[in-house]
Amino acid sequence: MEKINLLIVPASFPLSKNDISGVYILDYIEAVKPYCNVKVLSYHFKAKENDIIREKFNNVDVIRIMLKGGRSKFGHYTKFVQLYKLMRREIRSQKERMDVVHVHGAAVPGSMVAHSLKGLNIPFCITEHTGPFSKISNNPILKYLADYAILRSSFFHPVSRNLLEQVESAGISPKNVQLLYNPIDTRVFVPGAPVVKEKVILFVGRLESYKGALKCVRAFHGLGDVAKEWKMHIIGAGPEMNAIKEFVKERGISQRVYLAGQQPKSYIIKLMKKAVFLVFPSEHETFGLVVAEAMAAGLPVLVSNTTVFEEYVTDRSGIFVDPNSQESIAGGMKYLMINHHKFEAMEIRKTVIERFSAKYIGKRLAQLYDEAIRITNLLYSL
Repeated sequence: MEKINLLIVPASFPLSKNDISGVYILDYIEAVKPYCNVKVLSYHFKAKENDIIREKFNNVDVIRIMLKGGRSKFGHYTKFVQLYKLMRREIRSQKERMDVVHVHGAAVPGSMVAHSLKGLNIPFCITEHTGPFSKISNNPILKYLADYAILRSSFFHPVSRNLLEQVESAGISPKNVQLLYNPIDTRVFVPGAPVVKEKVILFVGRLESYKGALKCVRAFHGLGDVAKEWKMHIIGAGPEMNAIKEFVKERGISQRVYLAGQQPKSYIIKLMKKAVFLVFPSEHETFGLVVAEAMAAGLPVLVSNTTVFEEYVTDRSGIFVDPNSQESIAGGMKYLMINHHKFEAMEIRKTVIERFSAKYIGKRLAQLYDEAIRITNLLYSL
């Protein structure tokens, strides 16, 4: 079977090996590589100079549109106008060498791709990750752009049913919804050997209040002697970092709570093999990538009862807590400290392999690309 020529246009994409911006796109690329010749068109603001860079990144051809950031409102406007012109030029220059375009993000990249492909016999699809979707729907311009792109796409792929409901609640009605979630690299996220497990609780994520890192640290400290033999590792950076540092210092628990800062995937993989369970009581998520990755590594998870996690976490893979209650979070942590041995690593992992593995999602995406190409060619020939 001849491979599909696929152009991926992400809203964010890593600039270097250790950059975590849009790193999940790499999992999408690996998922579809067996079926597609992949090229990436990315854009980056805050560059020193305007430029277009063509390079190999992770053995994939990448075209990077580099733009200086504008400080004023007018500067932001002109920046996006310039981005549209450059993106349209690059997309149309690739028209003979691409069969389908996969956009990650409906509002900005999606609308630009939709405009750029006008008059061309090339379909495009959209994966939406933004959460909460109100970040888009509460802005009239962004909502208009997202609506415009979604309604013109061959298929729309929200990364969870929860996100789809948010999109529909905003008054947008996608015509062809494909609910596939995110691919997980189950080759690298694997259970560690039981003999090397330490009494480690893991949190991975941006340190913002809604993610719950500070709440977890406070809950951990509040458990007192129950948690005296346990340690907590926090991976991530963000506005809550200083508050967490101050709390840890004031309570004298710096020997038990470790702040690793932002780390590459390799570090996270290594620590997941040693940890006993993951805590991630985020108030809202569109998918919760780190939770699915922890489950692929066989870890039971502590998650919130207010968002997407009910779609794939069960009482056999973790527990639910009220993310706004420190008492609830502490109770959940205590339960997992005592009962973590009751969870079967391979059973937890099985859920991820069956629903989120790169093999499964890659095959399904290739089928959808092929269908979009076939239908577009048929309509174009009429």
